[in-house]
Amino acid sequence: MFNLSWPTIYGYDLDTGSEFILHSTARASGRPSIYENKVVWEYRGEGFWYVTCDDTVIIPDPTPEPLPFISRSDLISQSHIQLGDQNASEPDIYGNFVVYRRESGGIYLYNLSTGTEVQLTSDSRDISPKIYGNWITYVKSVYTFPMGYKYYHFLYDLSLGTEMQIIPEPVVGAPADIYENKIVYTANRYGNMDIFMYVLAECEKLNCDDGNSCTDDSCNPVDGCVNVNNTEQCDDGITCTENDICSEGVCAGLANDLICEDGNLCTDDLCHPLDGCLYKNNSNKCDDGLFCTVKDRCSAGKCQGKPRKCDDRDDFTFDGPCIEELDQCFHLSLLAPNRLPSASSDGSGGPDCALNPRADSTASPLSLLLYAVPFLLIFSLKLSRALKKAKSAKMF
Repeated sequence: MFNLSWPTIYGYDLDTGSEFILHSTARASGRPSIYENKVVWEYRGEGFWYVTCDDTVIIPDPTPEPLPFISRSDLISQSHIQLGDQNASEPDIYGNFVVYRRESGGIYLYNLSTGTEVQLTSDSRDISPKIYGNWITYVKSVYTFPMGYKYYHFLYDLSLGTEMQIIPEPVVGAPADIYENKIVYTANRYGNMDIFMYVLAECEKLNCDDGNSCTDDSCNPVDGCVNVNNTEQCDDGITCTENDICSEGVCAGLANDLICEDGNLCTDDLCHPLDGCLYKNNSNKCDDGLFCTVKDRCSAGKCQGKPRKCDDRDDFTFDGPCIEELDQCFHLSLLAPNRLPSASSDGSGGPDCALNPRADSTASPLSLLLYAVPFLLIFSLKLSRALKKAKSAKMF
């Protein structure tokens, strides 16, 4: 209350329904604010004062004729502390902190416990501060012609030490007040002067951790949870990428195909930046390392060849099997039983496939028999097939 004609600040007891005087002086006083047992007010010309009061602490009316509604007149104790000089005004109190503005510019905070003052803002247009907990709301009063004054609503967070604008657009109306995480203010938005409420985010009740190492997680009362992308080093979990780093909220590295090398010539090795190592089968020429296969080529991720044919194209020899352990094809001549079968290294029927007499012509009959048995079996099969074909041809 501000009263030029009777510069007195009153209190009202809700329990007794009685009114009493807190402060009266010959100078103008007004704009009182109360929190628990402390009251601050604007004492024009001499800054701020506060009064400690409870059910028994009052400052009686110094006038000779007290007003009839004052029910308590015994002064028990009183405490006046001047907070600022005559340049300070518009006080508000919460706990042991008093917030106010100075005409020279800015919003200030006074700590009753330590007797220290801190400047929060420096703009002379910042007016009407209100405090609750760590939050201070105030407005920037900007005059525009012909609209008059417009108010830009701001919030100062003492825990973060930051200033932020609450409402993006200016409004025509009165300054705001705050309680807990709610701010109320008046604004002329729809042709009428209405009351609006802005709800602040209570960061201590929010879990802003998004589980992403590529974002810096924070919270402020205006925006709530804020997750800002960073460029920190990271691990994308892909074994074949290198120099992983955060970009646009995603951890990614440079793909290195060499890391995916599996030593298999029949696969094309690729590092995919999302899926990791990929192995695609190819059909390249290869070598399976076997003598008894030819025309080796990759198939289904393995090197495979076709069976080597040991046919020497000689009708007077029996072609034996390809022996992998000896890397040879064996052939038995039908015209020279006293000769051992020859061996070719490639099965092509070249010069090395010719029947070469043994240097030792006195080979034992048993050794000749051992060499001849597999070829005799093959001969029997060939002869049986030839007879069947001849018989079939004679029938027709």
